[in-house]
Amino acid sequence: MTGNGPLSLLPAPVGSLSLFLDFDGTLVPLAARPDAIDVPAGLAPLLESSAQRLDGRQLVISGRTIADLDHYLDTHALSLCGSHGLEMRIAGGGERLAAEDFDLAALLAELERYRRDQPGLEIERKRFGAALHYRQSPELADTVTAFGEEFAARHGLSVKKGKMVVELVPPGYDKGMAVKAIMREDAFAGSVPLYIGDDVTDEDGFRAARELGGTAIIVGERESENAAHRLAAPRDVHALIAAIAGAPR
Repeated sequence: MTGNGPLSLLPAPVGSLSLFLDFDGTLVPLAARPDAIDVPAGLAPLLESSAQRLDGRQLVISGRTIADLDHYLDTHALSLCGSHGLEMRIAGGGERLAAEDFDLAALLAELERYRRDQPGLEIERKRFGAALHYRQSPELADTVTAFGEEFAARHGLSVKKGKMVVELVPPGYDKGMAVKAIMREDAFAGSVPLYIGDDVTDEDGFRAARELGGTAIIVGERESENAAHRLAAPRDVHALIAAIAGAPR
């Protein structure tokens, strides 16, 4: 963090800012399993405060489903984007869904057969696809990635690679598309986007924010060609959010 505190990282005054926040690795520390994360007790109220200060121009954007985000954040006062843009819910509005036009049960059955031969691999069912987690067996990286790419090619899916995970999702959706779609909403139009994330799947969001005149902040040690600034850990993201929430109007 450089300059005159957290607010020096912002690409525009708070009154002109739109904030896009990844979840795992950005708002909460990564864990060995998706269901083992430790969510700080004050995170939801903090996000509600920053969303209010930004007049609603804030979106939590994740590969998790909206239902999963609801479970951990326990509030409907936040705008959420789940499944890499396949689900969207604006606070105070309805939920928008992409069409589910494939046989998820059959895909999961095939993935489960593969998992039995790969100790340490976990399959996470998602609303629109699945994730193959190998955090407990990092030596599986090349094997799982090759399998995921072959599986996706056979079933007409897209592959999204993250930290110790390969996700299989319908094609044509990513976090960058979600950012661009939200920035066309009346409440967001004309503002300057700031995207904060940590993983490879956030690079699409980073690029979108830059293309729309904003900037991006990467969290952690991973290198990024698209982020202009870096924060070390989720606690530093929380400090920036708190500064935004407390910024004068």
